Amino acid sequence: MKRRFVYEAEFILDEYDGYSVAFPQLPDAFTQGKDLIESVEMAAEVLELIIAEYLDEGRRLPVPMFYGYSDKVLRIAISVEVTPELIERTKCVTATEAATMLGLSNGRITHLLDAGILQAVPFGNDRLVTLVSINKRLTNPIKSGRPRKETAAA
Repeated sequence: MKRRFVYEAEFILDEYDGYSVAFPQLPDAFTQGKDLIESVEMAAEVLELIIAEYLDEGRRLPVPMFYGYSDKVLRIAISVEVTPELIERTKCVTATEAATMLGLSNGRITHLLDAGILQAVPFGNDRLVTLVSINKRLTNPIKSGRPRKETAAA
């Protein structure tokens, strides 16, 4: 069952003409973008991830509040749909945790991420590794040497 959630995001113009984005009711949800369009897209992605985490952990979501216009902060309501599949797909761990789970070095995890063998979701300036891709890798033996980029099957 999918559910729609709407929270207000605050967009603050930074010194590089990009935007920093925060959600007042969700203190762990923040991101940034190089322009307004990218910032809105990143805000929607972060909102999906945070809500999926709250639902997966059984935590109560804060009641959305809308403060409206301010001359210093652009406020936009961001709406996302969250499905059980999204919750499962977005369960993530840090690269260090992924390295421990797979018995690899952090550098090897970086190579696997860059090659597209492990999947990650952006979270602020970091990447979190999805548990789905870690479990997929655990079921397939890891070959030694530098990872090769996966190619799409024809």
